[in-house]
Amino acid sequence: MKKLFAGFLLLFICNILAGQEKLDSQRVAQKTLHHYYQKEWKPLIDLGNRALNDGIDFKYLRYRMGIAHYESGHYNLALPHFRLVEKQSPSDTVLQEYQYYSYLFGGRSHDAAVFAEKMDPSVREKVGFKKFRLLDEINFNVGGKFSSLTDSAGHMPIVSLGMSHQLGTRLRYTHQFTFLTQNYLGLQYNQFEYYGKAELALAKAIQLVAAFHYTTVNGNSSSFDSILNGEVKVNEDVTQKGLIGLLGFQGNFGALKWKAYASLSNWQSTSVSNGSLVNSPNPFPSAFDTSFMNRSMVGAVQYGLELDYRIPVSKNSWVSAGAHFAMQHQRFRVAPVWGAKLYAQLSPKAGIGVSFLRAATTYFIADDASFASNTIGVLNAQVATTFNYQLTPKLNWHINYTYENRNTQTFNFNYHSIFTGLKFRL
Repeated sequence: MKKLFAGFLLLFICNILAGQEKLDSQRVAQKTLHHYYQKEWKPLIDLGNRALNDGIDFKYLRYRMGIAHYESGHYNLALPHFRLVEKQSPSDTVLQEYQYYSYLFGGRSHDAAVFAEKMDPSVREKVGFKKFRLLDEINFNVGGKFSSLTDSAGHMPIVSLGMSHQLGTRLRYTHQFTFLTQNYLGLQYNQFEYYGKAELALAKAIQLVAAFHYTTVNGNSSSFDSILNGEVKVNEDVTQKGLIGLLGFQGNFGALKWKAYASLSNWQSTSVSNGSLVNSPNPFPSAFDTSFMNRSMVGAVQYGLELDYRIPVSKNSWVSAGAHFAMQHQRFRVAPVWGAKLYAQLSPKAGIGVSFLRAATTYFIADDASFASNTIGVLNAQVATTFNYQLTPKLNWHINYTYENRNTQTFNFNYHSIFTGLKFRL
């Protein structure tokens, strides 16, 4: 019985060894060329990896493996093969086009722009790349935040207009104008915001990020009280100004995106109350006039790290998962700000994303300081989902729903927000 078992085991091992075909450069070239013509990308990649492990390496093997990864949607895996071919054929225009789109479709638009510097002019024209686009994109968004506690925090209509500019192959500038209004604790507020962000490519796979966010808020209210057979009219005017600066670095390690940043925020608030006696028989009403001023300032330092990893599913679809963790220092108090996100590119035209954010503090920032919280309420949870769809090659539409839970020292409330918008690429 033992001899029979040993015989079967020996036969099994011999079959395995026989199945391991001995490779040489000529056989690898023939077989990978066959897989290439048949568009059999997985067998081509498997055979290529075996050949590389056996020390077989030549230009067209790398070329075919790069194209196989590209056609499989593994754009970041295609790039190392294309770069090795580029060293031997730097003027290959087809190769340049593959490399450019590998950067672009792999979510590395900054690296694509840097690479475009050395592309042949005919390739730049073919892919539609221009070094300067004084007006590259325009976006418009409209929506509102609907409060669960309208007696204290009213509904909030919001509208914004944004633009982006390509200022050479290495510099991109994006800015946004936002207006919103809200009745909060009896005061009617109007809020204007300007946000600007510059991204400068320092080298391949690393960029400098600098952002600026300015906010100005004006609020007022009027009330009347009875006194001395007359009425006292009380006017309250509130102004708030916020300045935020952010500096950071971002880049890629293959399919992993990273960003490290630090920000400085300064918020100044001024409240002026005026009381005057009106409709009174008193001959000297001005004697009852009063005026009070209150000023406050809040400064905060926040630094954090963001990571995002992309996993290809097919040539035109992929999923990514990311996390964000930051610490904020404010008035000798340190508090965490953290979040997570998931995104799925469902097809060439459609994608959906979900994100979560929590901050155990006030006056914090997120998303490169494009989001700046300027209320006294602590954010217990923010859950957002966004669906985007490409209507035409140059026009994208998106819709967003966000749930927020906030609490102050006196009350807890929720916001339900709905936004929609269009982005047009010129």
